[in-house]
Amino acid sequence: MITQNRRGVGIGAALIAAALAITACSSSSDSAGAKGSDAAGPSASASAASPVTIKVQSWLVGDDPTTVGPTLKKIDAMFMAANPGVTIDHVGLPFDNYFTLLRGQVAAKAGPDVVMAYNSSATLEFQKGLLGLGSYYTAEDRKGLVGFQYGTDTQKIDGEPYVTPILSEGNLLYVNKKLVKQCGADPEKIPREWDGFVKVLEQCKAAGVVPMNLGMKDGYAISWYTQNATAQLLSQDELLKSADGSVPMNNPGNVWALNAIQDLQKRGLYTPGAEGITVFSEARNNFAAGKAAFHFGNLSEGGQLYKKPLGADLGVALFPKIPGDKYGDFIVAGPGVGWAVTKWAKNPDMAAKYIKFTQSQEPQQMLFDQGGELPANSATAPKSDYAPVQQTIDWLALPDNHLGMVMSTEAGAAIWKNATLLLSGDLSADDLIGQMQAAQDLVNKTKK
Repeated sequence: MITQNRRGVGIGAALIAAALAITACSSSSDSAGAKGSDAAGPSASASAASPVTIKVQSWLVGDDPTTVGPTLKKIDAMFMAANPGVTIDHVGLPFDNYFTLLRGQVAAKAGPDVVMAYNSSATLEFQKGLLGLGSYYTAEDRKGLVGFQYGTDTQKIDGEPYVTPILSEGNLLYVNKKLVKQCGADPEKIPREWDGFVKVLEQCKAAGVVPMNLGMKDGYAISWYTQNATAQLLSQDELLKSADGSVPMNNPGNVWALNAIQDLQKRGLYTPGAEGITVFSEARNNFAAGKAAFHFGNLSEGGQLYKKPLGADLGVALFPKIPGDKYGDFIVAGPGVGWAVTKWAKNPDMAAKYIKFTQSQEPQQMLFDQGGELPANSATAPKSDYAPVQQTIDWLALPDNHLGMVMSTEAGAAIWKNATLLLSGDLSADDLIGQMQAAQDLVNKTKK
């Protein structure tokens, strides 16, 4: 996983700006004592007797004044109402220098009690300043947290979760039902096997319909293929180990994904001129305008971007199964942006209680209703009256849901800068994988 946007709901790459600002490193961890599913330790239960102030820091309150920010403020007020004597002091910081400020706070061992962070390997730089949260979450609690059974990125070094999610991230296949019918296929029965799916794409081409929407100018779309392919073809052990850079780049998932992209391009199954189209604005707009039968995109796109223009014509499907798939049906999904408790927090029990409150039913529904964000906790999933979005929410409860391999920012950068060359065939899949491995080798050498 490489992160990509401020909310952490885009998986193709995990937050470019944040990842570029962070170089992951591992350090020792401290874990809180057993607290039970409600984090009802001594400090938490004493809230009514002695006033407590929990200082919370996030960039969504600072940078997102229209949807998620105000909703988080409302959630803070709800928590305070339910916990007399507790004050939530929620400070918003701008995203652009958020991690620089957090780095300084960790070095000084001073600052807020709860900080917003990513469930990505990039957060491991701050691990020495964060409290292990594992004992606050029972086995039952973890069942609903999307992707937790395979370990989040911040669990993959020492098994301890340092960040737990408030939002989920992932991707899936969007379907324009009207155009698929024009292709002579049934939009309600998209083939589950890759070869069968490609046959439908060929039908669309023959019918004069653009089969697969694509924007490759910025290169991020490649990550959706590598994520889905590595999620299917790598073992659970390999996925867990990928955080330390030991999984080779020429693994079956990456090899399949890069060759599949070139194959679809050679067959003429992508948007013409995709090398000059950006994925997060132009490609999305093209699909919303009804210019392609299929589109790989982020989980939240359906409700946020396509509901109004496509309405009942929008459908969703799981990424087709690749030969060698090691799992049952699943959606590539996992924890997105989340919360961490700092080691210097004076009341870690109450801080953890606040975090778990944001993951509960009503707050998750509010984040969905007012910001279109999909739940981090499928056990308290919101409801939607829009069928494609409700289907996506339902899929978030599939037991095998997980993300693909963790990839360093440096290896990801090799993909992004060479994406158009891969698409045109001027760079082979093997050569690109070689560049990815060379970049990863430098990262591994630096860690030693």
